[in-house]
Amino acid sequence: MSNNLRRIVLPTIYDYFSKPCKKRALRYVAWWGNSFEKWLQWEIVFALEPVMQKMKGNPWDYEKWQIEHRTKGIQWDMVMLGAEPLYLQFKVRCPCWPKDNKFWNGANSLTNDVRHVRRLRRAHAAALLFVLEHENAQINFEHKPVPSPAVASPKKIELGRIWCEACEKDQKMWARIYHWTNDL
Repeated sequence: MSNNLRRIVLPTIYDYFSKPCKKRALRYVAWWGNSFEKWLQWEIVFALEPVMQKMKGNPWDYEKWQIEHRTKGIQWDMVMLGAEPLYLQFKVRCPCWPKDNKFWNGANSLTNDVRHVRRLRRAHAAALLFVLEHENAQINFEHKPVPSPAVASPKKIELGRIWCEACEKDQKMWARIYHWTNDL
């Protein structure tokens, strides 16, 4: 697995979303109870932009990154090309929101994204699952159609108390980023 995912990408994303203004944005997203995958995709671009500007080919060439990149029939949410390319898929979930079977199964599901990541052999790849959780609303991967993520208990981005529309009450919420890789 690309050490750059753990060394550069994940810490940069955690630091970015740990800023007070981004925590406030995440609280709004949690309160709305709607999907925020496209918003997250662009926020990750903004998070990684300062880091990528400093790179000149190793591991990534700043001029050669793309979002919505299609290769061999697979649509990748973000690709960072250069000496050590990194292909990324993003998914978002709040376990308390209404259950959507398409999230777990089908053409645009987390299961499918993890499968694409595991099959890619010419470059490093990862599927990132950004989850908004609260007590009694956490994803239990034991009974899901995806393997357990690479990190069993990633660090939390504490968001404070937020109104949970599904529970109809204030909850202490947090965000986590789970990931799966192709372990090259």
